[in-house]
Amino acid sequence: MKFLLSFFFFIIFASQANASHLLGGEMYYDYLGSNNYKVTIILFRDCNATSGFDNQLHYTIFDEDQMSPNYSVFLSASRVVTNLPVDYSNPCVVPPPGLCVDQAVYIDTVNLPTNIAGYSFSYQRCCWAANIINVVNPDDFGLTLSCFLPGTNQLPTGFNSAARFLNLPPLVLCSQNELDFDHSAIDADGDSVRIFLCEVDQYALSSGSGANPDPDLPGPYLPTVWETGYSAPLPFGVASPMLLDSLTGQLTFTPVTLGNFLTGVCLEEFRDGVLINKKNRTFNFTVVNCDQVIPFSIAQLTTGASSTQLIEDCGTQYFYFSRLDSSGVLPISITIQGTATPNVDMSNIPDTFFMMPGEFNDTLAITAFYDSLAEPNETVTLTLSYFDICSGENDSLVATFIIRDYTDMSISTPNDSVNVCPDLGEAANIGANLTGGQGPYNYDWFSGQFEFIPNAINVQIPPSDITELENAYYVTVTDACFKSIISDTIWVHNQCPLSFANVYSPNGDGINDIFLIPNIDDYPAVKLTIFNRWGNIIYLDSDYTNNWDLKTYSGEDLADGTYFYTAEVINDKKYIYDDQKETEFIAHGFFQIVR
Repeated sequence: MKFLLSFFFFIIFASQANASHLLGGEMYYDYLGSNNYKVTIILFRDCNATSGFDNQLHYTIFDEDQMSPNYSVFLSASRVVTNLPVDYSNPCVVPPPGLCVDQAVYIDTVNLPTNIAGYSFSYQRCCWAANIINVVNPDDFGLTLSCFLPGTNQLPTGFNSAARFLNLPPLVLCSQNELDFDHSAIDADGDSVRIFLCEVDQYALSSGSGANPDPDLPGPYLPTVWETGYSAPLPFGVASPMLLDSLTGQLTFTPVTLGNFLTGVCLEEFRDGVLINKKNRTFNFTVVNCDQVIPFSIAQLTTGASSTQLIEDCGTQYFYFSRLDSSGVLPISITIQGTATPNVDMSNIPDTFFMMPGEFNDTLAITAFYDSLAEPNETVTLTLSYFDICSGENDSLVATFIIRDYTDMSISTPNDSVNVCPDLGEAANIGANLTGGQGPYNYDWFSGQFEFIPNAINVQIPPSDITELENAYYVTVTDACFKSIISDTIWVHNQCPLSFANVYSPNGDGINDIFLIPNIDDYPAVKLTIFNRWGNIIYLDSDYTNNWDLKTYSGEDLADGTYFYTAEVINDKKYIYDDQKETEFIAHGFFQIVR
């Protein structure tokens, strides 16, 4: 899923306080014929330095037969200085400003007659930076470069071209990631070479010979005095062991500790198993803190059903790509495994998805097709990958989901009507049963009123909202697939119970003179039947309207005494789904007439 990581720079750079700011160097020679040799000395320094590359460079050649120096002077015309800005081969690194290295190449041509013992080459220059942490008193010492031209006692012909290293160590590396550097060497004569970590040959300023001695001092040279915990095979300390293959020159290690470090790598040259030359390469490396930005990321976003399934004709899986650098084309490889078939069960997916220049974000959408077939779940494993130039490895996102059939929604209402009495504070509880579809669901209740109804499958209508005798409600359910279904109407009847008085006094005083049934208007019709104590019907009205004055059909007053009644609700809609429920709407009892 993209983010920031902390790394180290491993660089050939040093902010030194002394004059030279030397960073290291190498020396080798090439045989030109007729005892003529081209001698090459390569030096490196901090490009912010003002010295270290002498206009007239002195190096010394020692005749091993006579143990005496031959003296050579490089003129300024022989020096070529090149500014080497830090090459950030890792595009994920944001380099700190102002880092660069100057390289000076000095070339001289000398004639060296064949001798028995050969010739030794030496170049010395002061000084290293005072802030080097892996050697003792670094600012009291300087650079020593050396190599050897074999004589006839090692090589019958006495002619040789020195081996040299192929590659300049990278100026910037990220630590915490393993450094794998090709430190190999080549030899024009086809000699075999052995490469190994070695002591850094020192030049002591205390020798009194100046910054660049004239002549340079012969070997053996001063050994390195390492600080505790450091050595030639461990120049970066025990926390950063260095592995160097002596045959291939492959150098592997991970710098950890911050600071400046001296490191020496030596090369031995063999012909027919005989050692004919040894030379050194020395560098002052600096490890500093830096940030690395991972420029690409892949994230999965999902809409519709869920992140683990697609439903036919329902929802889409979205894969969202983002990157920080939009300068080039980013190819994202796509592989699909599983039982589902692209372009048949789901939308077609290309083998490679391209983010074009200028695009920081893009989206790949996958939709499942509806095929009207009842079939088992189909599986899809989608692998999206790209080559991560930051890690040098493929970065990938794997998403596994299924494609399943869509089940149509079905809705039913347990009750087609509800009878409540708002006057008694009764609320109406209504709802529906839903199956199928795909959650989450949205419930929209509708009625002729404008009351607020919660978004739920079961709701309660408060008494204050039940204003009509008949209130119609129905619900529309919409699922995550944007499919809808509407329920049957649920009727909420505003009907309070029928009630009766026990005593009537029809004496003309206006009190209890009429047989009144409260709440009778809440019902479409009420059939009222009155019986005397012998069971004879003395009054019957199939649509009673609270108008009986307790008289006989002939208009005579009923005698005082006990009478019986039944009140039956006619054509009530509440229980149209169950005729047997109508018996609950037959009220019966007795009353007395007392004048």
